[in-house]
Amino acid sequence: MIDATNLQAHDRRPLLHLAQSARIPAVAMVFNISLETCLAYNLARSGRQVTWDVLEQHQQLLALTRSSIQTEGFSRIYSLEKADLPGLIVRKLRQERKHAPDRQTT
Repeated sequence: MIDATNLQAHDRRPLLHLAQSARIPAVAMVFNISLETCLAYNLARSGRQVTWDVLEQHQQLLALTRSSIQTEGFSRIYSLEKADLPGLIVRKLRQERKHAPDRQTT
């Protein structure tokens, strides 16, 4: 799981290559959150807030992402709305490999 905005295809491309080299599916989660909701969340943040123009630019990039991401090579794309977020659960697709226990020789 990579937690980042990645609203441009050239930012997602290395992540796709990483998944391919690890032989695991690349899954994208697109959060379709309105500008108004983002502005409200931003105002409620206690730390650093993002400027309005950045949020507006992200909305424009999100619209481009929604129209192009299907052709980028993701194994699965989940499109999520604000109503989906409270019950959202993300699970691993596979377990990490465990190393063989160290052997002591006598």
